[in-house]
Amino acid sequence: MGEGILLGATGGTIGVVLGFIFAQQVSINVFSSSISFMPLLIPITILVSVAVTGVSCLLPIRSATQVDPALVLKGE
Repeated sequence: MGEGILLGATGGTIGVVLGFIFAQQVSINVFSSSISFMPLLIPITILVSVAVTGVSCLLPIRSATQVDPALVLKGE
């Protein structure tokens, strides 16, 4: 779960940066104007990406915790 949340936070951070760069380029090329950066969207975007990643990790974690480790180590 920790790894999933870390990956979600990393993906959210990269998404904020690349999303702003892409939106800025589209705005300049299509509308010939610049857009403003809204710092309030940074934590919201990262929290949403962490929440989505956390929810998507629940089913695999549940199925992994139901497996008996002794059977896996013996190769059964």
